[in-house]
Amino acid sequence: MADAAARRNPLRSPYWQGATEAGLRGGLLAFDDRTATIRLRGVRFVDDLTVSGEIRLSGADPSFRDATARLDVTDGGGSRAVRLSWEAFRATDETAVSGVFAGHRFTGTIPQH
Repeated sequence: MADAAARRNPLRSPYWQGATEAGLRGGLLAFDDRTATIRLRGVRFVDDLTVSGEIRLSGADPSFRDATARLDVTDGGGSRAVRLSWEAFRATDETAVSGVFAGHRFTGTIPQH
C-alpha cells in the first residue's frame, strides 16, 4: 500500500499522473484523482500474494495526507482482510501504521528505505 500511494506523492519529481499502472509482478492499480482513491485489483508486489481493495487519501494539504486502506490479501491459504491507516508523504525514516489484520489489531512501522 505504501508503494501504491507513493505514485501519488505530490512531492515526487516528476509527479506521475497516469490513470492506471501495472503492479510490480501483476495486477492493476487504478488512480482516481478526483476522489483521491487508488484501487488495487490482484496486484502483486511479491510472487506469492495478491492484493485487492482501495486506498483513500484525505486531508486539506496534498503534501501531507492521511491514508486509509481496505484491502484483501490472498495467498495459497486464502484471503484475509486488512485495514490500515497512516500519514502518507511524510519525510521520515519510518512511517507509523495501525490497523486490523484478520480481525486482530496491530501497530507497526514501514521503513522508507
